[in-house]
Amino acid sequence: KDINQAVQQLIHNNKELDKKIASFKLDKKINMRKDLLESCVVLNDIRFIIKEVDLDSKDMKDVSFSFRNEDNLVVVLAARTSDKAVITLMLTNDLVDKGFHAGKLINKLACYIDGTGGGQPFFATAGGKNIAAIPDALEKAKDILV
Repeated sequence: KDINQAVQQLIHNNKELDKKIASFKLDKKINMRKDLLESCVVLNDIRFIIKEVDLDSKDMKDVSFSFRNEDNLVVVLAARTSDKAVITLMLTNDLVDKGFHAGKLINKLACYIDGTGGGQPFFATAGGKNIAAIPDALEKAKDILV
């Protein structure tokens, strides 16, 4: 058999599989966005989405940013990677205008997962080694703004 042709076929199949994976990931993020919005809770007139998700850091950021045009919303997402906990925190512009800063707030959550964090006024991330503490960190997330 022609090795060159076999390699070209493998490359083609790999590209097709990559396209399918990208499509599935996009569908997952779209569906997750709807589910997250439905799970929103309101405390002291601030809407919160607080959830542990099965996403990588990039997809967590993408999902968080999909809420940027909302009002009065805090999005806190957490995920477990192979060896660490990751938390993202996104604030809508109106909350930033009121003086809240995601980069400063994320540090309050980072301490629960034995980690550190930082970021911009509207979006921040934290990483830590205490994966088991994710539920505690998410439970405390409501207290950071109210």
